[in-house]
Amino acid sequence: MLKTYPPLTVRPLTLRGVFGITNKLLRRRTGALIGYYALYFLFALLLMAPGVLAMVFSGLALDQDPSAFSSSFSASGAEAFSLITGFLGSMFLLFLASLVLSLVFTPIASGTVYSEMTARIYGQASSLGQMLRRSKYALKRFFTTTLCNMVAAWGISFAVSLVTGLLVGVVMVFALFGSVFAIMEGNTALGTGAIIALVCIYLLVLAFSVAASSLLSFVFPAAVNEPVKNFAAVGRSIKLVWKRLGRVVGCMFILCGITLAVALLFVAAMTASEFLPTAAAVIVIVLALVLYIGLIIFLSLYQPAMLTVLYFDARSRLEGTSFPPVVNAAPVYNAQPVVNAAPVAEPTPAADAQPTVEAAPAADVVPSVSITLDLPTAPEQGSESQEN
Repeated sequence: MLKTYPPLTVRPLTLRGVFGITNKLLRRRTGALIGYYALYFLFALLLMAPGVLAMVFSGLALDQDPSAFSSSFSASGAEAFSLITGFLGSMFLLFLASLVLSLVFTPIASGTVYSEMTARIYGQASSLGQMLRRSKYALKRFFTTTLCNMVAAWGISFAVSLVTGLLVGVVMVFALFGSVFAIMEGNTALGTGAIIALVCIYLLVLAFSVAASSLLSFVFPAAVNEPVKNFAAVGRSIKLVWKRLGRVVGCMFILCGITLAVALLFVAAMTASEFLPTAAAVIVIVLALVLYIGLIIFLSLYQPAMLTVLYFDARSRLEGTSFPPVVNAAPVYNAQPVVNAAPVAEPTPAADAQPTVEAAPAADVVPSVSITLDLPTAPEQGSESQEN
């Protein structure tokens, strides 16, 4: 059942306003969003399970007889062939699963979730059943847009790798020449400078990569809210993000920082489990896995909500409008006096008023009055003749 809320007006926002409205979007029927993504990850795990199980069984067979692979070349090639085909088969199954996820599940999940985030800004939150029913139409609507987004992402990643590889190569060449000259002069204390240079290069490459990938952040919001799709949606996203690149990249860095902090906690928990007893290690590993799954669900929920808010913020700044619009559609019907235009179009009273224009005959009466005024003069002339 559709549940209504007050609309969230998105005007030019501060950074606090972006995250505040994002949190409000996620608080509206949070259970429906979590349930939808739980089903999505369940289908994804079931799809990836055959390839993972095939790889695990191949690894277990190799662990049981580690000399089988090496001795099979001298004894018989059947075992080696089975191990190789098992590994290649598992890789092929994983490739097919990732392809199905990219081409089928991604347009369904992304189209449904971004449409839901837009509806929540306008004050409507769907239930889990409504989101699942909407998913039937998301594949047809967003399939080609997803393909174009993937092609654009590949092109951007290729350009980023080319530029960053060139940048790292140039820096390494200069660092190498500097090291050679320093060693020739007898200065061997180059460790700290090299580490600082590598850290700066890494941060620069990371910033460039995040900025380049952020250009495609508004593809699905634009496809949901505007009459654009395919490469037109990609171009619209690049145009909007380029105008607000600093804001989008800053928000993405904050989200990446949260992700990195949780990932470090996960790695620390997995490392600490090796030094604990078996029961405690199992508990720590289970908690770490729950934390990792919670991180994935959090990112899957938070990123579409934040990008939708940033999309509306960019449009409000560039187009000078707020979303939802301040002028609602309801007052338009009350403000239409066209419905009362029927009394205005009453030509019949005007036709009745036309006889009043027939006052022209009254003007003809005026000569008759002048005639009556001349009538008394006739007897006076008669009387004068009689007197004569």
